[in-house]
Amino acid sequence: MPENTGPVTCSCTNVSTSYQYEWQKRRLDYASSPVRKNIEITWLGQACTDSLETSRTASEYSRLFAYNDPLGRVTRMDQIFASAPTSPYTFTYTYFPFGGVSLYTFPSLRQVQYHYDPAARVATIDGVAQSYRYADLSAASAYAPPGGIASMNRAAGTFSEVRRYNPRLQVTSIADSFGGAEQWSIQTPTARPRITVT
Repeated sequence: MPENTGPVTCSCTNVSTSYQYEWQKRRLDYASSPVRKNIEITWLGQACTDSLETSRTASEYSRLFAYNDPLGRVTRMDQIFASAPTSPYTFTYTYFPFGGVSLYTFPSLRQVQYHYDPAARVATIDGVAQSYRYADLSAASAYAPPGGIASMNRAAGTFSEVRRYNPRLQVTSIADSFGGAEQWSIQTPTARPRITVT
């Protein structure tokens, strides 16, 4: 068996990223230049169908993943910084049987609860300890016909976000409004995105 398939390079303006793959087409590492970030990835499992990433290491940090779930979903991720190797930042996840995230716990122990509609789409995202609604997608117009988010109320209803799509189902604009006045928008009418802040 060959060890890897060689590097694959993707280039953008002034930035080039190289990916290294092993024979099972799982990514082993990547590096970007001019700012070089070397990432090493470790996998659990022998075949592509049951391979799970167990760790990711860079010079500044490492991430360890745990899969204590019968469906092989990530249940815990520890992020360990080189400057504080004995104090990991722990994120935990629990799931509904159909696959959606139920509870997301941050390193600060803040918890976020996800609620879903009958079509298994996110309806609301709420804080557990405090009665705070991070996102509300329960309106009939919240989702576009293809399934992407069309509009949502955020930050306990203090501002709203509207997204528009082109016929290829690509997002063409995102606009956030506070108190009815548009605060900022991103538009992509051409290949180059344009950001407008008002």
